[in-house]
Amino acid sequence: MQKEIIEATSNTNLAVYFVWMPMVPSDDSPNALDIARRLGDARTQQFYDPKRQVGTQLERDHFERFARELLAALPQGHALSQRIGGRLKRPAEERPLWDAVLLYPPGIEWGAISPKPVWAGRQVEFFSDSESGEPTGVILKLGAKEMTKPTGWFIEMREVRKLVGDRTIVP
Repeated sequence: MQKEIIEATSNTNLAVYFVWMPMVPSDDSPNALDIARRLGDARTQQFYDPKRQVGTQLERDHFERFARELLAALPQGHALSQRIGGRLKRPAEERPLWDAVLLYPPGIEWGAISPKPVWAGRQVEFFSDSESGEPTGVILKLGAKEMTKPTGWFIEMREVRKLVGDRTIVP
């Protein structure tokens, strides 16, 4: 997926920041550094956040409200209702944003509240590995007005490529 993000645009002004948090055992600083070396793109920087502060802040600032809005809009008995509702019952520190991609315009400044991304998606369901462009799960997109159908990061990053192209994104 990281390679697909990098290839999402030929824009040399693109900067990509990967933030690793210990969500699964392989999410550690040595693995982040190893992947950064293998990726080998000068536009990327990889960080390790052992306390999950970035994910917790993004959850509080943007995705918690989005999850509540989505939960209210889901049809009764929808398969994601229980998953999203159960997640929201836990403190933000126990449910940081991860498995997500956020897109910001150049020059954005971060303050006490993180800036709202111009595009963001969070994987909430995973059902297969595929680099062929086949759906691999469900990705909820921040601000989406309708329920997301099965998709995958390769599919979404190709859509982001169309959005970004070689131009600057403005909010």
